[in-house]
Amino acid sequence: MDEETTNVLVVDDDPFVREMIEFILQDAGFHVDTAEDGEQALDKIRSDTDFHIVISDMHMPRMNGMELAAQIRKAGKTIPFLLLTGESGTSSSASLLSSDVKSDISAFLIKDESLQDLIVTSVRNVMKAKV
Repeated sequence: MDEETTNVLVVDDDPFVREMIEFILQDAGFHVDTAEDGEQALDKIRSDTDFHIVISDMHMPRMNGMELAAQIRKAGKTIPFLLLTGESGTSSSASLLSSDVKSDISAFLIKDESLQDLIVTSVRNVMKAKV
């Protein structure tokens, strides 16, 4: 699967971050849809849309990223899931999660100045691993 056929769902309650990630991924050739929170994302995932990967913020109102990952699994979907956090250490973020939720997360990414390069590389790596 290449970028032109990969459908990515970006979920973040911050419009600036959401639009920035959407732009970065579209510029790399991916098809991108967005959602403002976990509930809106889950509605889109339950629809007929075929998403190949979900990128979600960890901390959002109504349904956070960890809850979204668990709900996707409960819905019977096996979609790779990248979790974004503003926290400085992914290991500390990962340690907060139960082992059940950790199994739903393909990668943890920190929202910092390297996100632009890291997000495209991470999506490509997860999609290669999926094939």
